[in-house]
Amino acid sequence: MYVNLQANLLPPLGDDEPYSRPLHRIKHDLPKPKCLKRFKLRTVVPWMGRGATRSMLHHDRHDTLYVLLRGRKRFRVFPPSDALKLMPVHPPLKIRPSGEIEYATAVDHEHLLTQGEFSHFVRTDLGAASPFPAKAEDLRASGLEVELRPGQAFFLPGHWFHEVESIGEGDSGPHIAVGFDVERPDDLDQRTLKVRRQAQAAKRRRRRKRAREL
Repeated sequence: MYVNLQANLLPPLGDDEPYSRPLHRIKHDLPKPKCLKRFKLRTVVPWMGRGATRSMLHHDRHDTLYVLLRGRKRFRVFPPSDALKLMPVHPPLKIRPSGEIEYATAVDHEHLLTQGEFSHFVRTDLGAASPFPAKAEDLRASGLEVELRPGQAFFLPGHWFHEVESIGEGDSGPHIAVGFDVERPDDLDQRTLKVRRQAQAAKRRRRRKRAREL
């Protein structure tokens, strides 16, 4: 069993209310983490289950801080630059400097939500029954793996592909997590390019300094 309660599938409490109805009564027990102080909180989503569950390999469009309360979670993540080899449902057209993926096909996400199909889900299932076993094995080996214990958190940037395995206490017990989804800044591409230029300039300065010391 695996349950999550998305705020956009429930009657809204207000345009600027990120806590869904099931969490609204305990919102003061789940305050916005201090590390997200400069970000606008989009939604707060509970994730609950029992035993072992595994999500499909996919990406979200927003940044998320996952906080694990009970059980264990194992993330296997891939950067946006791996989009082509991951075989998304719709082919990627462009990957922006910030990592945001644009798809070749215009996607009506509300329609796909009701149809159970997502542009950001991939065909390359990494599970035991993968239709691409050889490719899945290669991808599984190349992904970055992160395991969380209770009290730990993991920040996942938007458009990073991820598969999440959740394991309950004692393998069959409950696992509970809360996801804090935040809005991505509108100027993220410009910020990313600026940081890259600064890093490249710093690298050139270090090279010149080493050359003078020789």
